[in-house]
Amino acid sequence: MESLVDQRYRLLILEHQVDGAEQRLGGDKWIFRCPLCSPFARTESKKKEKKGALIWIDEKKGWVYRCHKCDISTNLFGFLKQINPPLARKYQKDRWHSGTTGKGHNCPNP
Repeated sequence: MESLVDQRYRLLILEHQVDGAEQRLGGDKWIFRCPLCSPFARTESKKKEKKGALIWIDEKKGWVYRCHKCDISTNLFGFLKQINPPLARKYQKDRWHSGTTGKGHNCPNP
């Protein structure tokens, strides 16, 4: 089950950090334009392709970001570090305050 911290930051990402987000698979997958590689596409149609996805993984109890074009795969914290480092630090601190960082979790201690 998604934590409240993860939910808050997932919604921030979908509303303010990425373009064209669409929900798939009953909420377990969100697809959108990759903010890392789509700005560098050669044509406008290639820039609009939705190759990035946030996918909920039950075994990891967290969100994983995957882009099928630039072949990046990382957890939510790693994705935030790449697109918005100050927001990633805030996410890390919020996770730390909730006791979900460090060993056994998908986010390091601050």
